[in-house]
Amino acid sequence: MNKIICFLFCLLCSLSFSSCKDDIDIDEQENTITYKVFANEDEYISVSDIRDEKGNTVNGLLVKSGWEHTIKTKEWDVYIILRCENPKTLLTVEIYKNKKLIDRKEGNSYLNLHKQIKSR
Repeated sequence: MNKIICFLFCLLCSLSFSSCKDDIDIDEQENTITYKVFANEDEYISVSDIRDEKGNTVNGLLVKSGWEHTIKTKEWDVYIILRCENPKTLLTVEIYKNKKLIDRKEGNSYLNLHKQIKSR
């Protein structure tokens, strides 16, 4: 009787601790990515290496401080490069994945940020 109870207990524990496989293939997983760009000066900022909704790379986009861009993507990585002519301008970029901040970086006149958004 004790062996049966022990066997049932072990079986129950092993079933409760087993993991479920995700129904969504990670390659098909779509994330919402938001870029937020700030500067301490009211100057034009050149934005490069961001993607649009179709996955195309956008380069040379001119924006002012307080700019925000949101896309949905199945990509594994996101990139952004910021440039400003004034070397005293402090640039800040934040990257959000599904409305959660995943990275933030600051630098004067130039910023380069690469972030992996998926992992196996």
